[in-house]
Amino acid sequence: MALLGLCRSAWGIPMHAERGSGGPLAGPAWASPATIGLNPAAMPLADGPRLMLEGNFLQSRHSILATRNDGIDPNTGAPYEEAVSESWIPGGYAGVTWPILDNRVSLGLALQAPWQTDLDFRQDPSDSCLDLSTRYAAILYQSSSLQAVPAVSVQVIKGLQIGASLSLASDHFKILRTWDPMGTEGLAPGNEQPGFYVPYTNDVLVRTEMAGRHLEWTGGIWLSRIPYVQVGASYTQRQPMALEGTGMTEFSEFMGGVDVPIRTTLDLPLADELRVGLTTVDSLPVQLSLTWGVELWSSCCGERDGDAQLTINDEDDNVIGPEHGVIVEITEEFYIPRRLHNSTNMRAGLEAQVLPNWTLGAHIGSQTHATPDYAVDALQQDFDIREGGLHSGIQLGNRLRLGASYTHRISTPRS
Repeated sequence: MALLGLCRSAWGIPMHAERGSGGPLAGPAWASPATIGLNPAAMPLADGPRLMLEGNFLQSRHSILATRNDGIDPNTGAPYEEAVSESWIPGGYAGVTWPILDNRVSLGLALQAPWQTDLDFRQDPSDSCLDLSTRYAAILYQSSSLQAVPAVSVQVIKGLQIGASLSLASDHFKILRTWDPMGTEGLAPGNEQPGFYVPYTNDVLVRTEMAGRHLEWTGGIWLSRIPYVQVGASYTQRQPMALEGTGMTEFSEFMGGVDVPIRTTLDLPLADELRVGLTTVDSLPVQLSLTWGVELWSSCCGERDGDAQLTINDEDDNVIGPEHGVIVEITEEFYIPRRLHNSTNMRAGLEAQVLPNWTLGAHIGSQTHATPDYAVDALQQDFDIREGGLHSGIQLGNRLRLGASYTHRISTPRS
């Protein structure tokens, strides 16, 4: 399967947390409300309460060309058609910090949405889309995660802070996909004559919506004792996403021609992450921000027990089979193989004061993939990404600053 992505978040199953939240210069050493989730130790201790609000739109385009069966669809004898998903996804970030106890402690609270995905390969939403080449991975896949992040930072000595935060995440998935229980890629025997097969009629259509929660913990350190620079480091530990929900399976006429209500669960391990960063102090006319991070996917998901596990049973949690009017018993557990390796990300940003109240800057970044080639499909997309962009800010009075940024990302095609 060949994949090409051109988007801000180029993956399906949640993997890499969005890097842009909180502004293009946000990182573990950047002292602002944007660091509440990245490195709570860097939350500001001076200048009173600070509030940061960010809104953004994500434009996503994924194109996929299936290469199984040497690229030929058994249903038609012709090459598979390209599958394309295009979408716009709104997002945002809100963070507030509040120094207390003579500016020796800072409290923080953030709302963020680090994982958002919208893959819809249907050209017509009213169509069942059983002829899509991506149908065994995803016809429709949507995921979102909203996190509330309380945090605290403490000044140990002047110029040295430590901090911790707890992320309370609410996760939601919506999935539309098919099974191929007979291994015929949708071909079903017809009744007209022996050896006659009807294209695209033997797959089992699965619809489900699931919801769940998971926790994340972040601890960090922030140092501002070095002349002209600030240094920060943080580590995040993540619990697996554990979701459950309900849905419907629609069996073909050959399989029984029945619709069976289902109960679904999904266990999805997530990687811990280590970050380090450096910024120059804001008193300089030009500010520099550098961030490096590594997602430790090999620790959580390098072996079979780290694969994503999807279970599908009937409403009473029993295996679907002949008692439901289906001609065969359906396997209840499906493993989505990953066997991931570590993924690194880097960001660099520069901002200069061009007028007394106006700043202008540029930023670049990169992300390496964690998913091996054999595990890549329409649902489990993961690319090497390069990005670049511009940002600007204007100071309005003593308490208000407005900013805007644009980031363009390009992913390397994979097969």
